[in-house]
Amino acid sequence: LELLESLDFLAPSLYVNSTNERHWRDFAAWQINECRRLSAAYGLNLPIIPFIGPQIHPSAGVGLISQVFWSNQFAWLERQKCDGVVAWYSGPERTKALRPYMDIAVRAAAGNA
Repeated sequence: LELLESLDFLAPSLYVNSTNERHWRDFAAWQINECRRLSAAYGLNLPIIPFIGPQIHPSAGVGLISQVFWSNQFAWLERQKCDGVVAWYSGPERTKALRPYMDIAVRAAAGNA
């Protein structure tokens, strides 16, 4: 409880550990619901702001997910009523390869996902 009371928000890691969108949604739903459960159990009602990234987690492969999958993540998280999203990238691809992904993130932030 002491740890939860010191937080301003909860930030589940929703990196892609499967290129199957349904698997990702199931995993993400579980993570988000667990954050909500913990927050509600202690009467904190903390905002939920998950981390996502366009790359496939190294434990599941390499490379980038499809641009459609990336766009779908933003739309799905909005439907789940998350309080925001942290779009994170730490891979080796250069800016040119990431440009379409950045454009999708910007459109999602503007409410045009």
